[in-house]
Amino acid sequence: MQAIKHVFRYLCGTSQYSLQYQSNDDEESQFEIFVDANWAGDQVDKKLILGFVVILEGGAISWGSKKQTLVLLSTVDEFVAASVL
Repeated sequence: MQAIKHVFRYLCGTSQYSLQYQSNDDEESQFEIFVDANWAGDQVDKKLILGFVVILEGGAISWGSKKQTLVLLSTVDEFVAASVL
């Protein structure tokens, strides 16, 4: 409960802040997507940790990471795992 209160205090205290993205009119807007994997990142169960970031106009608009539920054996498996992130 204390952690939840801390999060709400933070959100209330930073409500005046915002992210602003400005387009460069000379160029067409493009997304950049980066995905990386930490093969056998968990020393206990050897499961892959996969992370991604989506960038638009130089600013991150989405990101995340997830520990996979299966032990992956190839790069193809990494693409499959990224599709369910």
